[in-house]
Amino acid sequence: MLASPHRCDAAALDVLHGLLEAPIGTVNVPNVAGTAALLAQAERDRGPPTSWIDMLERIGTNYPTLALGSDLIRTLRPHPFSVYVAERTCELLGILHAYVVSRDANGLHTARTNEIVDRFFAGSRARFTDESRSNKDEFAQEMTFEDPLDPGRRVFCPFHGKINTPPFRIHFAWPLPASETHIRIVYIGPKITR
Repeated sequence: MLASPHRCDAAALDVLHGLLEAPIGTVNVPNVAGTAALLAQAERDRGPPTSWIDMLERIGTNYPTLALGSDLIRTLRPHPFSVYVAERTCELLGILHAYVVSRDANGLHTARTNEIVDRFFAGSRARFTDESRSNKDEFAQEMTFEDPLDPGRRVFCPFHGKINTPPFRIHFAWPLPASETHIRIVYIGPKITR
């Protein structure tokens, strides 16, 4: 690859405003080099989701390793849209997506996968936890959902991501077997247990 005489890979580019013979000034324009960086910047510039449908569409686009249940909008629609809940949901689902893509070609944990598990699935302030045994027993039916990858099959999903204010939960199938490449997201909505 030949080096360009122009500094196209710089973090910012100085652009001459006006004519060469009569410049008005120089404008420093942020530069985004590379497709991944451009897509990330475009997503940041897009702003937060504006509806539950917008949130789900963004999740589907941004996190292709997540299999979204068909009932998600049904459980969200009765509740007033919350930008905070939408942003937090996207953040938590981004962590699950990062978990999937951090695994090696055989679906086994890498150092990055272990870091994600240690940081978000362990400890007293874990963002993702399992339900207590008593809640699993008492709310087993409520935590059993249609499998997004195998319609007609039902899957028990007590593992969840937490949003505390308001108390919303994201239930998903866990653990993810090495042979699977998608995490099933089966419920996003108000906390199911008391």
